[in-house]
Amino acid sequence: MSAIFSCDLGKGSYTSDNIDSFLGRLIKVFDATYTVTEIKWFQGENNAARDVSFFVVTMNTEDGRPTGQWANAAGISEPGTTFLCWDQRTDYRESAETCKELARLAREADEDRRREEEEAEREWRERRKAARTQR
Repeated sequence: MSAIFSCDLGKGSYTSDNIDSFLGRLIKVFDATYTVTEIKWFQGENNAARDVSFFVVTMNTEDGRPTGQWANAAGISEPGTTFLCWDQRTDYRESAETCKELARLAREADEDRRREEEEAEREWRERRKAARTQR
């Protein structure tokens, strides 16, 4: 969907008024680089977007698996101004296919992490219960 939106898509000259131009863009968060893999906008009056969020994915994780999260587009600033900013390579874009695959991999890895945490919690509770009954 290509259109001009009236909502805030971030700060400064590193942004665009065209929503489609954000797919595949890079965002820096401290020392990690994230890729915009999905765009979600919420419709306001007269079909104008009132809020835009990006699903961003990084491979820079402790366990080496990708992770993703939603980020509000209005909070992304010019490079070097805050901890959440656009990468200076404004002409760089990941392909739509790569973005789709990154989002899928991140969701799968995040689900795996959730299951692993639940399993660790269950095992901890069982060990705790066994230790109580041994007293």
